[in-house]
Amino acid sequence: MNRTDRNAFSLVEILAVLVILALLAGVAAYRSHAAARRTALAETAARVAEFDRQTRLLARAHDRPLRVLIDLGAGRLRREDVLTGREMGAPLALTDGFRIARFLFRRETAETGTVSFRCSSHGLTPTYALALEGPDGRKTWLLAAGLGGDVTVFDDDVEKDSNARDAGKGSTGEAKVRAILDAAI
Repeated sequence: MNRTDRNAFSLVEILAVLVILALLAGVAAYRSHAAARRTALAETAARVAEFDRQTRLLARAHDRPLRVLIDLGAGRLRREDVLTGREMGAPLALTDGFRIARFLFRRETAETGTVSFRCSSHGLTPTYALALEGPDGRKTWLLAAGLGGDVTVFDDDVEKDSNARDAGKGSTGEAKVRAILDAAI
């Protein structure tokens, strides 16, 4: 049969096109999944920042000091009235797969258990930081300024900073947070 007389594609040509399409679909799915993970981590960080903001507002509105309790293992944040021990406002439970990997407060570090700190009746807290970790191991640091209540988010970009990783210095996000906390003391 002469090649120019052919009116159809060969099986090899069809398979080659299918393999290329499958590869392109795989790349697209991977990129969209990675973007969804980054978005979920950002949304979780925003929820924690809103919890901090609401804590400060509740303390001022009720003119009462509150205690913030963070269960690192369970990924649960709650607040209670210092004077009565009664829970104030809705607690926050992190989405499944997310956890608080580390909590930094003054010169102290916690990775397990429950940590607490006080929010004054004026809505003031000590400056603190926490690392949120997503199901894929990616971390984001939140730094809450005690006086102003501003929450700053630092991406934990240790994978981008091979010098910090190779020197055993931990993540660059953590290094930024520790430098700010040390300056605040």
